Amino acid sequence: MPFAYCQDMSLTTRIEEISKRDKAKARKRLYGTDEVTLRLMLDEQNGQCAICGHSLILRFDVDHDHETKRVRGLLCPNCNLGLGYFKDSIKNLEAAIAYLKR
Repeated sequence: MPFAYCQDMSLTTRIEEISKRDKAKARKRLYGTDEVTLRLMLDEQNGQCAICGHSLILRFDVDHDHETKRVRGLLCPNCNLGLGYFKDSIKNLEAAIAYLKR
């Protein structure tokens, strides 16, 4: 067996635990941040998305500058995807705001 686990632990729980470890390793590798730093950031943001204020209790994405790799903050998945769709471009976001105001 590749992973040691308690026989009482359900398959779903084991998969969730493996997933948490994998996410933590990936975040460390990609952004240079550990779970303690991310928890501090989450506390500084009062557990809310830095853009819309949605609760980040269940899930959050680490937003970063794609050129410098510097972490900007923690976002809900929708806001993170939104920034991605607009290519992190202030010009594109301003154009979208102007469009919405029409």
